[in-house]
Amino acid sequence: MDPEACLLPEQELSSLQQRLTALASAARSALDAAQGDLASWATFGRLRDQVEALVAKLEPSDERPDSTRALRRELQALGRLQEDAQRGQALLDQLSEAARSLERRSGPKARGDLPGAQAASLGKRWQKALDELQARKERLTQALAHWEALSQSLARARATMEAREHDLAAMQPRLLDVAASEEALQSLLSQVTSDPLGHQVEDACRKAEPVLSYLDWASQPAASALRSELQALRDRHSQLKKSVEQQL
Repeated sequence: MDPEACLLPEQELSSLQQRLTALASAARSALDAAQGDLASWATFGRLRDQVEALVAKLEPSDERPDSTRALRRELQALGRLQEDAQRGQALLDQLSEAARSLERRSGPKARGDLPGAQAASLGKRWQKALDELQARKERLTQALAHWEALSQSLARARATMEAREHDLAAMQPRLLDVAASEEALQSLLSQVTSDPLGHQVEDACRKAEPVLSYLDWASQPAASALRSELQALRDRHSQLKKSVEQQL
């Protein structure tokens, strides 16, 4: 047999082997890339789901606390949510990095909507939820501060009212001494109409205004109850003033 005739198939076999080796190497590279892409997408999907769950958790409730106790409870809950949000910032950063990694691995066509757009959209939702959470906390914190100030003012006015009513009752045996009683009654009337009681009643009514404004939004029954309480204080004050004046 001609040796040259045997050489040709050996050359073809060698070439074929090289091609097969190259194909196998390319297949392994493609498989490794596909597995890397799959792992990257799995990581991105896991992080995306965690961020979505966090955003849903951060969305403030529609509850409208109608007492100082309910306000404190809601503010504590909002504080815990803000703590969760701070921990969630790292999670959002990881999602953004995972999105950038996928975009680098993907072609230009994939960059139009996925995954960067998903991460950006979740970032906007997360920031909006944070802003709403902070706004709600500030509103309720202010409402609680106004309400606590009102409660203290009402307590002072009631205590002073009771003391002046007691003073008037204690004067009754001394009213026969006209000169002495008139001086004492004038002093008492001054305390009732101006300082301290008159000013305290005015202060309580003034401090009730922002509380009523909040309660008109939060709870009409609670707003009505507070208005009745304030009216009762004014009526009691008016009656005490009238009683003193009648003794003069």
